[in-house]
Amino acid sequence: MIAPVRIQLRRAAGWRMPRNTVKVDRSTKWGNPFRVKDIVWLAVAMGFRGDLAGRRAAAVELHRRWLGLPPKDGPMRSAVQGVATNIQILLNGNTIECPAPPTIAEIVAELRGKDIGCWCGADGPCHGDTLLEIANREVAA
Repeated sequence: MIAPVRIQLRRAAGWRMPRNTVKVDRSTKWGNPFRVKDIVWLAVAMGFRGDLAGRRAAAVELHRRWLGLPPKDGPMRSAVQGVATNIQILLNGNTIECPAPPTIAEIVAELRGKDIGCWCGADGPCHGDTLLEIANREVAA
């Protein structure tokens, strides 16, 4: 079996989303509520750059935390952990409105074995990679 992958959605005439692909953009329950344009200061506070690439990486980390996952290993882990510990305070301050996240069980049940489609470029960070990681992780026997 071929491992599921992230597909970049396109608006090109004639393009169709491949079979066995689930759309995970903000029009669906799978979308990342952390909009890159809205989190510049939060990204900087987390230790990421405030440019587009830094905000994208921060949005993916915030999505991980929203789903209840620990930060990814890497140089920013301690900064991300420190801010993420207090993220509920930030959310309660109405700076970012978030719906309830899908549960891990929902992610596994609905996305396991499927490709996912998002608008993010294939060469950059995307919350879809987190969804793929969760949906397709090995289950302990």
